[in-house]
Amino acid sequence: MVDALAGRSTLLASVIRPWQARSDFLWMREVVDQLAQGHAETALTKMAVKGQLYTEPDRERTMHALIEEWKKDDRPLKNKVIIAGLRNEVATLNQQAREHLIAAGHLNRDQARILPLLQRDGLLDHREFIPGDRIVITKNNPALGLVNGATGTLLGFDGQDFLSIQLDEPNAKGASRILIPITFHHLDHSYSLTTFKSQGRTFDSAYVFVNPVMAHREWIYVAASRTRYRTSLYVPENEIDQGQTEDLQHQEEKRGDELTPMQKLSRCLARSHDQLCPTHRGFSSVVEIVDRRTQKAKQE
Repeated sequence: MVDALAGRSTLLASVIRPWQARSDFLWMREVVDQLAQGHAETALTKMAVKGQLYTEPDRERTMHALIEEWKKDDRPLKNKVIIAGLRNEVATLNQQAREHLIAAGHLNRDQARILPLLQRDGLLDHREFIPGDRIVITKNNPALGLVNGATGTLLGFDGQDFLSIQLDEPNAKGASRILIPITFHHLDHSYSLTTFKSQGRTFDSAYVFVNPVMAHREWIYVAASRTRYRTSLYVPENEIDQGQTEDLQHQEEKRGDELTPMQKLSRCLARSHDQLCPTHRGFSSVVEIVDRRTQKAKQE
């Protein structure tokens, strides 16, 4: 409601935005504390009352709803973020965000270039980049003054050999505007980020795609605590059951088949990382479990 009013005119926005920054964030701080302590049902109930919890029947419609709300947000691109847990989810959301910006005329595909990017498995992938694109650095490079997770805006292509980047924060050398060689293959789009890449950053608003299979207390705490004002959660309802395991208990000791979708989701978000990954093999093992369960959900 408040965001809708702010979007109606510059005058209203000039009044509402400062008020939001000062006043309308205390309830979200309480929600973040509740999520950190494992009181997920209380936190989710409050978010639902505030209109910041969205559920859709499936993944495709959930991502569509998220992008639609992200599109309505009139904040500068660097001040809002889409957060997801898995790299393939981030890639899909980045693609959908860019397609909107291209269709709206904010990015000009006539100026696009396809660049090779080095993936974590060592294989080369390719991405389209357009001046105005939001980017994120994916590997440290002391010689260039770059750190993993640094974000900025692609200003343009300097000849055939360099990218001109405006960093959001000055790099280790104190420079905000830098040239990156085309041969530097460690960058990606940053409309959407993983929770890992978003750590340590603060945005005005965050749109969080919740994968119930991989979400846990530590993950949702990081995702929900990235903003000064607005955090919204988007959940595919048909995947909530895939996140249920026998060791997850509801606070009222109900059986799984007696729980509402909200209560089942709460169980997912209240569990610890160690419950999801008891073998302590690190984050890669979580991804393996998630990939298997997600594939099972798609097959069903």
